[in-house]
Amino acid sequence: MKQLRDRYDTAFKSWTVEMKRLHDLRAQAGEGVDVDGAEVRSTAAETTYRETRDQLAQEVANAACA
Repeated sequence: MKQLRDRYDTAFKSWTVEMKRLHDLRAQAGEGVDVDGAEVRSTAAETTYRETRDQLAQEVANAACA
């Protein structure tokens, strides 16, 4: 479970970094190629975060039932 918790923490941190980058780019550049790339990266980071969150929640639930 520790490994899964570490993956979750890493995924969450990555997602927050990508969202900040996206926000900063939008504030500086408006619409453009850089913003599009940042949107793709932030969406991928969010997906990874949600997947690891769901896996961690399932492991915690399984451990509670055991």
